[in-house]
Amino acid sequence: MLEYASAALKALVRCDDAHKARLAEVKARLLDGNVARVIADLRPHRDRNKDVAKCIDYFEANKERMRYDEYRARGMQIGSGQIESCCKQMVATRFKRSGCRWSVQGANALLALKSCWKNLRWEQFALWKAQRIVAA
Repeated sequence: MLEYASAALKALVRCDDAHKARLAEVKARLLDGNVARVIADLRPHRDRNKDVAKCIDYFEANKERMRYDEYRARGMQIGSGQIESCCKQMVATRFKRSGCRWSVQGANALLALKSCWKNLRWEQFALWKAQRIVAA
């Protein structure tokens, strides 16, 4: 989220210190769930730079998914660190072992199984698979 805001603010603010201060303000507003305010603040500068327009477009398209205040209040993670860690643990360590070769279909199938196991949905998967076998 901040990549777009940072690029937009670099186009509007030339001083590094001012850029950092404005970016901190934008981050605080986003974390408070005030995406509309950020968009409104950037809108008058839309025609000045393509990065500003790109930021506005991105925030408008994703504002329903950017309710960070609600997510944080519910104890949900909003960063990508946990997802990246999970990918590293589930994907990289399993699929990049020495001598391993995987087809896309095989890798996707194994990821689906591993995901079911990690999310404690193994019984749901087994039931779904059994129903498919019976139906076939």
